[in-house]
Amino acid sequence: MKKNIYILVIMLSFSWACDDEAFLNKKPTNILLNEQVWQDKTLVLSVLADLYDRYPNFQHLEDTWRYGDFNEAFISRNGAYDRFKNNGYGFGLGYYWDYGYIRELNLFIQKAEAAQKLTEADRSR
Repeated sequence: MKKNIYILVIMLSFSWACDDEAFLNKKPTNILLNEQVWQDKTLVLSVLADLYDRYPNFQHLEDTWRYGDFNEAFISRNGAYDRFKNNGYGFGLGYYWDYGYIRELNLFIQKAEAAQKLTEADRSR
């Protein structure tokens, strides 16, 4: 019985200690809203930098032969011609792009164009 009373007292103290209104009306610090982003040039630049940072890069300067994988370049090194004869790419190559990422890129472009039109309309007034 004593144990149940302690549990009840602890539960009541926790329920009175919470200020639900202040907690529910708190603005998030880890999420940027569209209104916040498109009103500040530095936030737009940071979102753009995040998009560039997430771009998949499979070629590096150390691995110059990788530029021939997708026929982006032709390597003139002796014996490298066989790499360009085969155009039958494997099934897994279709997963090269993350289509959620491409959607985010397209949404960024649309929002940037809309923000530019709004700023041009404000300047003309």
